[in-house]
Parts: sequence; C-alpha cells; structure tokens
Amino acid sequence: MFVHWFLQHAQLIAVPDVLDLGGLPMLSSLTLSADISMMSYGHGGLEGPQRFFWLLNTLGTCHQPSRIEHIKFMILTRNFGFADQLPWQNLDALFSQYPGRQWPQLKRFDIQHFNKYAEDVKRYKEGRLEGIILPMTPILAAADLLRFTISGEYLRFWSM
Repeated sequence: MFVHWFLQHAQLIAVPDVLDLGGLPMLSSLTLSADISMMSYGHGGLEGPQRFFWLLNTLGTCHQPSRIEHIKFMILTRNFGFADQLPWQNLDALFSQYPGRQWPQLKRFDIQHFNKYAEDVKRYKEGRLEGIILPMTPILAAADLLRFTISGEYLRFWSM
C-alpha cells in the first residue's frame, strides 16, 4: 500500500507544493530558493525545470496588488550554462499585465546564482547571465529591476 502511494506522489516529494502567499498582503520582501543542480541540461531532465517553475508558481501566488519591494531568487546550479534552458519569459509574464498596478512597490529583483564548482566560477564572464536572461525578460529589463550576482559558495541548507 505504501509503495502504491509513494509511486503516485513521488513528484510531490521531489518538488514541494507551491506556497500560497496570497494570504500575506503586507509582505514587503520575498526570498525564494531552488536547487536546480540536478537539472540535466538538454537531456530531458524534469526535476530542475520543475524546481524553477516552483519559484515562478510560488511568486505568482502573491497578493495583488503586491506591497513587495524586494524579491530575491537564490538558485544553485552545476554550471552557469543552465540560463538559456530555463523559461525566463514565464517570469517576465508575471509582470506583463499592468506591472505598475500589480507590483507598484517593487524596486529590485535579485537573481543570485550559486555554484559550488570553483572552476566554473573562475570561467564565468561578467555579464554573461545578463546577456542571456535580459532578452527573455523585456518587461523586467525595461523596468531596470533585475540585478545579477554569482557566487562559488555552497549554502548548507541545500544539503539538508
């Protein structure tokens, strides 16, 4: 019986349910993180993209109009080549209908990329992520909200 339940709910175990933030109308700052390091780049892997969609779907539950002033996505990756394989346009779509009305207080959206491989961090060229992501997020780019940082740190909470 447990095996049957497990097989039916295996996807829910790997990626948590979307958090419903709609009941927090006074929320002014939001940090969400996802480990997409298991994403199989170009080989049809599902878990990494599901975790990215979890970020988007959770953000999409925010009370509207939102009082959020600062949003931060913290993303752990195996390498920085992931960026062109994620649907950043879906993030931009969350801001497409009347962004001034839906997100009137938003001043900054940080996207922090963490990679535990020092060699990948050394090879990173300044502005590479921006060059990939900004064309896929024209609304956020036009509003000059996005800020990018990279780090070679591996945060412990990803291994819990």
